[in-house]
Amino acid sequence: GVPPGESTASLSSPGGTPGPLVQAASESGKFVFMYSGNHGPTNPIKTLLDAAVRLKDDTRLVFMFIGGGIGKKEVEETIKANPDASIVSLPYQPMNELRYSLSAGDVHLVTVGNDAVGIVHPCKVYGAMAVARPVLLLGPKPCHVSDILDQHGIGWHVSHGDVDGCVRVIQEIAGMPRERLEAMGATAQRVVNSSLSKKQLCGRFCDVMERIVKTPA
Repeated sequence: GVPPGESTASLSSPGGTPGPLVQAASESGKFVFMYSGNHGPTNPIKTLLDAAVRLKDDTRLVFMFIGGGIGKKEVEETIKANPDASIVSLPYQPMNELRYSLSAGDVHLVTVGNDAVGIVHPCKVYGAMAVARPVLLLGPKPCHVSDILDQHGIGWHVSHGDVDGCVRVIQEIAGMPRERLEAMGATAQRVVNSSLSKKQLCGRFCDVMERIVKTPA
């Protein structure tokens, strides 16, 4: 299949700093796992939140949830019930600062609901790739996001409900050499700007349509 075209050119622009809220939250020197975007029923985050609570004593880490939606209540309730957990909740950031706020994350969190495969295609993965960040996926496998991560070696996968596995993978990621993470991010950015660029995807879509039109009834 052909994934939906996502305009990421503006996100790849170098330079700049995140807004004051994101900057303040990310200047602790900790490893930032970032979820940025809509918090909705098709993007479950419970496993991530449970893992973050379990990792509250790991002083290397901070979990940053940026955005809104009905699922944001779950983030706020988790923070209230676990004030010692390193979980930060922030509102949507201005579009003109998006590439800076996304760049404040070391690894981006993308979720796909078990029943959403083939129906919902989260653009979060493309934003992360555009700012040269690897991705931790929570969701079923195979799905479109896991296909991208596996094909290019730019991320990790954990199933919903596997809190033990999520904790283990997060700790492994935080302990990886910075050079390896940066190399994965560079690959992600190269892929989204080439084979997953709007120009390439439009061309592939046109090829598919032409084959359909030429197919005899």
